[in-house]
Amino acid sequence: MFKRLSVVGFAAANNLQRFICDELSDIANLPTLTSPSQTAPYCEPCGAGSTAIVIAANKEFMLNNANEWKPCKNLNNDGDVTIVTEDGDLDVATVSEVSNYIG
Repeated sequence: MFKRLSVVGFAAANNLQRFICDELSDIANLPTLTSPSQTAPYCEPCGAGSTAIVIAANKEFMLNNANEWKPCKNLNNDGDVTIVTEDGDLDVATVSEVSNYIG
């Protein structure tokens, strides 16, 4: 099951939406650039750049211009964020780690 958290804009071109999903399988039911959600709750088509967090997988997905939901971040339990790149994962420091480094 998924829940829409917010909508920004009104036209499909800029209709950015944020979702939270329980399972990876929920991604298939989310709306895309050209179609509304496949299951309840009903959501109109959304714009490229819309995001969905999947709780069970600790991942964030983003809708691209090719009409595909793609993984873009791994969300770790320790508060760190890992950005998913074409070549693999790139770790990003937390705010507290940066603050400790800067002083």
